Amino acid sequence: MSHLPCPTCPWRVDQDASVIPNYVHNKARNLLNTVGHGDDFRPIMACHGSPDDNMRGCNGYLAREGWSNINVRVLLIRRQIASPNMVLEACEEAGIELEPDYPTVLRKLDMTRKIIKERIG
Repeated sequence: MSHLPCPTCPWRVDQDASVIPNYVHNKARNLLNTVGHGDDFRPIMACHGSPDDNMRGCNGYLAREGWSNINVRVLLIRRQIASPNMVLEACEEAGIELEPDYPTVLRKLDMTRKIIKERIG
């Protein structure tokens, strides 16, 4: 099991909406319910590359937001999800820079979406 985010993960500083297959901006906006200030039970952000019938947690999300989600900690105890620390360490060792938080990711996705729409006309 790799602890690195997918090559097209929007949490990666070097990626944006243009590399996400079948990108839907409203879906990305709805993921704001996976982040927040302080501890809470929240849904876990799924990896955009995982199939709907076998969703797995997004490693970029885990590295940056995982510890604030009690659901992540419960799944970690059950060994059903990667440790946010292990994901972050794997990213640092591989030289993968991650966005600091999901609002930053979402702004990047929104900007990219607008650029793509302008190119299409």
